[in-house]
Amino acid sequence: MQNSKRLLILSRQQIHDCYSIPSFNAYERSLYFELNAVELAMSNAYKTTSDSVHFILLLGYCKAKNQLFNLNQKIPRKDTKFIFNKYFQSLPFHYTLNTSKSIKKRQRKQVINFLKLTFYHAKHYKEILNHALAFSRKTTEPKYIFNAIFQYFEEHSILTPGYACIQDIISKALTLERNRLTDIRNKNLTSIINNSLNDLLEKYDIPVYLAKIKQEPTYFNYKAMRQEVEIHKILSPLYEFSLIFIDQLNISKNAVLYYSSLILYYTTYNLRRLKNNLGKLYLLCYIFERFKIVNDNLGAGFRYHVDNIRKQAAQLAIEQEQKYLKQRQDDILKSADIVSFFVDDSKAYRTKLGYAKACLFKITPKEKVIGIIENLRQSPDKKIIYTWECYEKLSQKIKLNLRQLFLHLQFQNNTEQKNLFKAIEFLKKAFNQTFIVQLLNNFQN
Repeated sequence: MQNSKRLLILSRQQIHDCYSIPSFNAYERSLYFELNAVELAMSNAYKTTSDSVHFILLLGYCKAKNQLFNLNQKIPRKDTKFIFNKYFQSLPFHYTLNTSKSIKKRQRKQVINFLKLTFYHAKHYKEILNHALAFSRKTTEPKYIFNAIFQYFEEHSILTPGYACIQDIISKALTLERNRLTDIRNKNLTSIINNSLNDLLEKYDIPVYLAKIKQEPTYFNYKAMRQEVEIHKILSPLYEFSLIFIDQLNISKNAVLYYSSLILYYTTYNLRRLKNNLGKLYLLCYIFERFKIVNDNLGAGFRYHVDNIRKQAAQLAIEQEQKYLKQRQDDILKSADIVSFFVDDSKAYRTKLGYAKACLFKITPKEKVIGIIENLRQSPDKKIIYTWECYEKLSQKIKLNLRQLFLHLQFQNNTEQKNLFKAIEFLKKAFNQTFIVQLLNNFQN
């Protein structure tokens, strides 16, 4: 029965799998009960077949699990039969082994010496604890640390101690690791960041609030993106701090993920009540991992609105261009009437210019004639001009949907597009009211 006061690491079935006699398949049986010449001689040195079989079983099980088993337990019948068939074919098979305590003790010592193993002692505690501490920086999942320690015993030829012993080592390692993290947090957490975390814990229902961070907005409308911007504004300084803070913790990405996952198992009330302010550590790890989702949401919204405005502007530009081309065609037809006036034979060659203009303007008004002339002088390709005119018409949508996203997005600098990033920097400053006031004052002076 597991001690309820100890750290729960494995289930009862997992404990049984680790500490019970191995259950071999046919291949494993042939592998672990295969004896070399020395081992065969050691087994044949015993007077009775029962003692020899007991030795082979003890040796094979120890090779497989790095443990010495008390073979008073029920031994798998297939194991015993395999050994009889392989090494004692001429003798009748009997399942029950009658090995005395003195022989068992002798065999245990013989197996330990032959496999060059040692029992776990107090002198090993420090090195095992340091190994558990090092591994706890990679993951704080007790089961994985248990597996690492289990493997460490085998690699260093130390017989695996009992489950309770390993429980105590892991508990101590996790406590020391939490204390180390708490010390780092206390030394590096500034008052501003500490107050921001306190505000977050006091003003919001953290599980509900963080659930918003986990999901992409269903729509990219103004209200949804405004909510993303507000989350971004609140978390941005905490994220910037977490970049430095997480690096100082000197823990693996898996450990950061583990700590960040713990945030969802606590209510806001319980987070505030965790010892040594561990709730703030978990929250910073969560923000470190999840802030990029908020940033991605802003980026996705920005791309959506840019594409949408481009499509709208392109469509409006096409419509405007079609109107222009139709008008141009009409003007070309009108220009034919104008030109025909000057080649009309019914008009006297010496007709005065003023009278000729008056006659022309009766056919086509003066303003229309001027418009036709201007239209014919212009290039027929005005698509770019119309596109930018459409952007001007869509300026309200651009201000409403793009400006707030543009101001909060962090664009990655590209050395090949220096001018673009200078423009981005200028615009971000220009959208700042203080900067605009400064520009106006300079202009007035």
